[in-house]
Amino acid sequence: MPTVSDPPGLTPFSALAMVSDPEGLTPGNVPGKIPMSLRDTLKVAAAQYPIGQPASIGAWEDKIAKWVADGAATGAELLVFPEYAAIEQAAAFGPEVYGDLALTLDKVAELA
Repeated sequence: MPTVSDPPGLTPFSALAMVSDPEGLTPGNVPGKIPMSLRDTLKVAAAQYPIGQPASIGAWEDKIAKWVADGAATGAELLVFPEYAAIEQAAAFGPEVYGDLALTLDKVAELA
């Protein structure tokens, strides 16, 4: 059974964890599943950051790029961002967009 442990020295990626699979699961012993790799360990970093109101999509991209760089600097192989990371983009379109959930979802979907 995979286990999760907290490493010392937490970073802005406060939910940083090491996921270890001592049983060494492989495609042959997990029916219908193929793991990301055949290694026993995958370093995962989860971001938890304050919601902002970026002035533009470019400003949001700069913010996310910094968070990605910070997460990668921890040695993480997988970065996980909160669902509001995408919704935060709506602020760049002004109050008429971020004040309307349906319009927010439409605008964010257009960016995908």
